Amino acid sequence: MPALVLSLITYFDTRGQKREEDVKEAAQISWHWGLDGEKYPAYITLENRSLRPIYDALIEQPRMDHTLYFYIDEVVGGCSRVTYTLIDHRKDIGSNEEVPDGRILFRDALNAWWWSGYKEGLNKFDEKADVKQKRNWSLLQRWHLQPNHELLPSGCG
Repeated sequence: MPALVLSLITYFDTRGQKREEDVKEAAQISWHWGLDGEKYPAYITLENRSLRPIYDALIEQPRMDHTLYFYIDEVVGGCSRVTYTLIDHRKDIGSNEEVPDGRILFRDALNAWWWSGYKEGLNKFDEKADVKQKRNWSLLQRWHLQPNHELLPSGCG
């Protein structure tokens, strides 16, 4: 009986540690706008400071009367950054002053889906169809924008 109790305690401790590790890795995914010196976005950047790659990243940016979608159809490896230049489309995106908090949705290397926003924080979810549908509306694909990949110099893991 004591061996059973110890094995159950070990199992639940290991499971809790794994969950904490997954959250820690997912919390290291972020994105931001780069401004053109005025008030318009000149580029959009996704950073993966975790050690695991991410997939199917979708940035949702609400506007006054619609939402902009930026689907990153690239594997964003661990300790890397992907940037898309938006200079030719910044007026289509609109002023940064009218930008409420957006969010990012992504799938991690363990096939878990996450979403993260400035106000809501990080949450695990299971809305795969939601991401698949919204990627069809992605401005990155519609505008045929090419990604610029970089490795991050430090601060990963």
